[in-house]
Amino acid sequence: MKSPFDNVFADTADTFHDVFGADAEYTIAATDETVPLKFNLISLEKIDQQTSGSRSDCWILTGTILVSDVPLPARGDLITLDDDEDDRKYQLTQTPTTADDGLHWDVEFRHEEVTRRGGNPQLPIGF
Repeated sequence: MKSPFDNVFADTADTFHDVFGADAEYTIAATDETVPLKFNLISLEKIDQQTSGSRSDCWILTGTILVSDVPLPARGDLITLDDDEDDRKYQLTQTPTTADDGLHWDVEFRHEEVTRRGGNPQLPIGF
């Protein structure tokens, strides 16, 4: 049953993303379609890992996207933040969950770069 407040909450979520969200491009892996949207960044974490033969730098990007922008995100989809000077493509690695009565998706993306000893770059894992 729909509440008279449903439209108010949807408008509020839209406004929140418009004001606080970062400009981004979302690429749907299955169709290669690109969707411009606002990404509400919650956290950006960088993890460095060293092994005997290589070094791995992993960036974990968590945030929200509106369901109205991407109705069904799937693992393997990509997002690129417009303000990222390194033009990193982050891959959706976790199954997203909806929040706020299905108005937005809670998402986690990762970007990983592996460098072998000697400085030779290797393709990011998952690409």
